[in-house]
Amino acid sequence: MSSLLIAYIGPETILPLTSVLAAIGGAAMMFWGRVRGAVGWAAKKLRGDSAADTIG
Repeated sequence: MSSLLIAYIGPETILPLTSVLAAIGGAAMMFWGRVRGAVGWAAKKLRGDSAADTIG
């Protein structure tokens, strides 16, 4: 019975964790296009594609 009381995770414990996860998700959604574009540009540059001379 005491192990059940120790294993209890209440809302006051979970809410800060969900706030952090929501902040990370929001930042990822805001900047995902730029991150994906920069990674694609770098990959083209490493492969030597001539189309990688300009970003966009």
